[in-house]
Amino acid sequence: MREYIEKIKDFCKKYGIDIKFENNNEFYFVPSEKRVHFGNKESQYNFSDLYKSYHELCHSTVLMTNRDTKNYAKEEVVADLSAGKILLKLGMLKFKDNPISNNFKEIAKLIWMHISYSGSWATAYIKDNAGFTFNDLKQDVEEEINKVTDILKQELEVC
Repeated sequence: MREYIEKIKDFCKKYGIDIKFENNNEFYFVPSEKRVHFGNKESQYNFSDLYKSYHELCHSTVLMTNRDTKNYAKEEVVADLSAGKILLKLGMLKFKDNPISNNFKEIAKLIWMHISYSGSWATAYIKDNAGFTFNDLKQDVEEEINKVTDILKQELEVC
């Protein structure tokens, strides 16, 4: 776990993003302050916290991609699917030989959390854009996801 946290810290330092490790279970990014808030102390980080941290780190790439964040649902889909892509490349979404956890329930819970969260925002985005389908959404966010993961793959050596 430590090596993943260190890479996140290095990424933030390189791009001038302030990190706050707190103990309130709130994970969020404040663009105007260039600050990510990670809702657990470093020493107590767990599998779920790492997923949430990558999600917020993906939000922070808005500073490098100049993407439009006015549509909050779209931004959530981009951040969450980008985080999922990173976790997949790190091997954290597989049940066998997982580098972080061998606990089947913990891994299943993370996958379910990722699917349900992304799905809820995807549904909201489609509802806000009359006539859109999931295929339209995929085309709309795919380029953004690639930009995010391209930035992170170089820095975190994950994709």
